Amino acid sequence: MSSDATRWETTSRPSEVDSGSWAALFDLDDGQESPWHEEELASILAHQLKAPLHFELQGLPSGTRRLLRAAGEIGGAEARLNTYGDLFRHPEPPLILLILVKRFAKAHQIHPSGVIPPQVTAVLYYGCIALAYVRWNRSITSLANDQLIQGLRTVLSNDWVPNELKAVLRLALIRRSNEQADGTRPADSRP
Repeated sequence: MSSDATRWETTSRPSEVDSGSWAALFDLDDGQESPWHEEELASILAHQLKAPLHFELQGLPSGTRRLLRAAGEIGGAEARLNTYGDLFRHPEPPLILLILVKRFAKAHQIHPSGVIPPQVTAVLYYGCIALAYVRWNRSITSLANDQLIQGLRTVLSNDWVPNELKAVLRLALIRRSNEQADGTRPADSRP
């Protein structure tokens, strides 16, 4: 993943790309049949949730990795957060880590490696956005509210997404839908 370091810097900045373009990347209902079966997607997502964060985030600049390790957020036996699953189960996941994992998922949508299916990266992407919103009342996306709501609904419609993740996604969807109805929006934390 070391070759992806440049991608983090050049293709993961929401301010440089129209939010409609990002929404299109995660449009999983594009009429094309997926080459992946639900059982395979469930297995790949389960594997990804067990994957160590420090390994997946090696493409980050060394200063960012040092900052995260110094804060005790990833890597090492004593760390609170070792895997993606730990991040998604954490009651107060570090906002910076949610942003980084969201960018990781976005980078895999832009430059698919073929290793992680787009349906799985969409779960990571929308899961991080939902967690930031539910746990911190922060928006880490430039997607319009209606695009975000549609993305959350699409991910929630997948039977292979674990219930614990669906609970957070569902809560974010309910809150965002209510905010859309009354015109409010959470604080903006986009980098």
